[in-house]
Amino acid sequence: MIMFEKLRTLPTLSALYGHRNLVFIGPPGVGKTHLEMAFGRECCLKGDKTYFLKATELNQRFTEAIKYGREGEVTGVLAILHELGVAILVGPAVAILACR
Repeated sequence: MIMFEKLRTLPTLSALYGHRNLVFIGPPGVGKTHLEMAFGRECCLKGDKTYFLKATELNQRFTEAIKYGREGEVTGVLAILHELGVAILVGPAVAILACR
């Protein structure tokens, strides 16, 4: 079921400012990536630092940050995770993501 009233609130960034996660679920071709990109663009337009990356890329960034003691460099920003369902997050990266 598509919740159109929820989609209409995306440009307000209420989920971001309310510290809530957004999840777009559905089969291929229904517009999940388009919504992710539109949300990220709106965040950028309002001055929020935003990254659009695959969940596997985030895992790699967390792993490298932990290795070199730079965890603060990959937290505190909006991360739009693409293809989270196919990623396997491991070790300390899971702990960092869960705490944010």
